[in-house]
Amino acid sequence: MAKSTAAMTLVLVAAFGLGWRTGEATAQDSPEEVVKKYYAAYKEGKYAETYDYVTEGFKKTFLRTDKPDREAWAKQWKTYLEMAGFQIIRFTVYPAKIEGDTAIVPNKFETFDKYANQQGVTEYELLTLKRENGQWKVDSQSQAEKSDIPKWFPSEKAPSQPAKQGG
Repeated sequence: MAKSTAAMTLVLVAAFGLGWRTGEATAQDSPEEVVKKYYAAYKEGKYAETYDYVTEGFKKTFLRTDKPDREAWAKQWKTYLEMAGFQIIRFTVYPAKIEGDTAIVPNKFETFDKYANQQGVTEYELLTLKRENGQWKVDSQSQAEKSDIPKWFPSEKAPSQPAKQGG
C-alpha cells in the first residue's frame, strides 16, 4: 500500500510539474494554453521564455534577421516593453477557432503603458498560431476590429460607437 501511494504521488508530481512549467511549449499544449503561457511569461518579465512560443517566421520578422536567437529576442522585447512602461494587468484567453494547422485565439487584454494606453483601456486582439514541428506557436498578433468583438468575444459587447449625425 505504501509503495503504491508513493508511486502514485510521484506520478502526480511529475504530471503536474510538467503541466505547470511555463518555459516551453509541448506538443500536448492547445493553442489556448500556448497563448496563456506566452502572456504569463511576458507578464512576469520572462522575455526569453516567450521565444519558445513563437514561430521562426515571427522571430525573423520581429528581429529583422534570418538567424534569430533567444538572447537578442529577450533583449529587444525587454528594451521595447520597459521603455514604454508596458504592463499586463490581466488577460483572458477565449476559445480558439482551429482549421487544420492554423488557429486563431482571441485574447482580452487589460494593459497599461506610458504612451498609447495610459488609462488602462481594455484591448481585444487575435493571435494567429501555426503548428510548427508538431507544436502550436504564435505567428502573428493583431487588434480585433470593433465590429468583430461580438464574434470573437461572445460575452463582450462591442465598444459603443458615436451616434451618426444624419441628414
